[in-house]
Amino acid sequence: MTINFLLPGVATTPVGGVKVVLSYANKLVKEGHSVNILYPVKISMKQMLQPSLLTRISVAKKIITKRIKKKDTAASWFSLDPAVSELLVPGLMSKYIPDADVTFATAWQTANWLNDYPASKGKKMYLIQHFEDWSGTKEEVEATWKMPLYKIVIARWLKEYALSIDETAHIVNNGLDFDYLGITTPIEKRNPFKLMMMSHHLAWKGTTDGLNAVKSVKEKFPQLSLILFGVDAAPKDLPDWIEYHQNPKDVKKLYNDASIFLSPSWAEGWALPPAEAMQCGCAVIATEIGGHSDYGINGKDLLMAPVKDPAGFAQVIISLLENDRLRIQIAKSGNQTIQKYTWDAAYQNLKPHL
Repeated sequence: MTINFLLPGVATTPVGGVKVVLSYANKLVKEGHSVNILYPVKISMKQMLQPSLLTRISVAKKIITKRIKKKDTAASWFSLDPAVSELLVPGLMSKYIPDADVTFATAWQTANWLNDYPASKGKKMYLIQHFEDWSGTKEEVEATWKMPLYKIVIARWLKEYALSIDETAHIVNNGLDFDYLGITTPIEKRNPFKLMMMSHHLAWKGTTDGLNAVKSVKEKFPQLSLILFGVDAAPKDLPDWIEYHQNPKDVKKLYNDASIFLSPSWAEGWALPPAEAMQCGCAVIATEIGGHSDYGINGKDLLMAPVKDPAGFAQVIISLLENDRLRIQIAKSGNQTIQKYTWDAAYQNLKPHL
């Protein structure tokens, strides 16, 4: 089969949703399928009107060749199989899309294009990884959910939302990379006061809430420290007890250096970082949202904390810091539970829908 994946743009830094698409692409080509990752070229009006001949030639060459340098693609941070074709197209109009047996929309913007494609582009599938109202209005996003596309959702709460608007969706949970991530530092031997959290510029990721919670806990436990990581530059005015890692090359080591991972998001599709932290033996404290609930039972595999409530989140952190036996139990149980979410399992669950 030939399978197309439509992305809204090129991701030159790690993005969880793009990582999911590329992981499926790798699985598909290993089974002999032909896979195209299609990126629309973003050309500004200034570039189009640029009088420089060299600039116009460069832009034209990009579009005509439809090729993109590795350093400018997701392959710069993800181990993408060379058999996967990354293609630049002038836009996502059907005339620029290769004929295929299946074409996936991977974001609400791409679903708008896919909906109008002719039959030659194959079965129209919509991989829904979140309710993406941070990049569009609720009405715009929901309208794509109501299009006659075959919908795959990655979490139980997304299926429930689809049902609430009288739409059918099929759950295929994400997978995790167990060849790379795992426990290297025994859970019992970790510093119980070393925490870890992801930093993100989007407000709904809850970074500010998480930092406020940790800073208040620091007042009770002066020995507390925090590993913070992300793709953006470090937040301003971080105290010296918070170490920041931008685009870390060895995130496995960071996860294994920490005892507790914090995920203070207001919303998630199926959050990858806390799941990865569970792979590596961290006890996870996460907000009580749908995107955290699929991979663990509250009080057994992770601890849930209130959303948009730094004081409440801090109390949950304190409860774990005061009970190291509980921290160890949750870390071990979470690590065992998360083992079922392999990419092989995810791919086998996806195949019957193609």
